[in-house]
Amino acid sequence: MTTYSFATCRFCGKSSLGNTDDMVKYGVRHYAHFRCYLEAGKSLTDLRDWQIVEFPALLLHKHGLTEVAEAAIARLKPREDR
Repeated sequence: MTTYSFATCRFCGKSSLGNTDDMVKYGVRHYAHFRCYLEAGKSLTDLRDWQIVEFPALLLHKHGLTEVAEAAIARLKPREDR
């Protein structure tokens, strides 16, 4: 069974049919392109760690958010001492 998804960026209004890999889901039915999300002034602190690590690294670097992403990755890594 094939599942199709349809999402519209809340900031630029462009739709994505079938592929939301270039979008972050930040609400129940709220999607935004990664770039649109950051340029709209939205904060990464509103997202969960698994959402933050989906952002493209170069885009995070451009917006000075590399440390936030590194911290999210560290929290997601399984601990070796368990």
